[in-house]
Amino acid sequence: MKAFKTLDIFIQLALLLLIVAGLMLDDASLNPGIFLLALGGWQLLSLLLHASFGNRPWKCTQWRKYHLIGMGLVLLFILIAIIQGSGSGSGDKEDKYSMEGLGTLIFASIPALLCAAFYVLISFREWSQIRKQE
Repeated sequence: MKAFKTLDIFIQLALLLLIVAGLMLDDASLNPGIFLLALGGWQLLSLLLHASFGNRPWKCTQWRKYHLIGMGLVLLFILIAIIQGSGSGSGDKEDKYSMEGLGTLIFASIPALLCAAFYVLISFREWSQIRKQE
């Protein structure tokens, strides 16, 4: 598990750095949205793998519960954005580029980033505890 946790923390940090670089630099090749999706996908894989290990002394179970609540709120915002955009009367009929719910979806990216950063912190803390046990 120590090897996976080491790989996990470094991939998450690299993706977070790419997100920050994409936000700071005006470079089309560093799209922060793509890296945020990649980070979310990686963290989902990590979350599922860690859930399969059950309760371990190095796991931050209380922090993971807070993370799950935060991710639930992010998913709620995304669901609201989808509902706003899929309503039969939504959007301007004359404007084919009208995107109802886009504001909510963009707003959802802020807590999503915070949850992603919090999960990196959880992973780093657990990785440190695993290293101390050996």
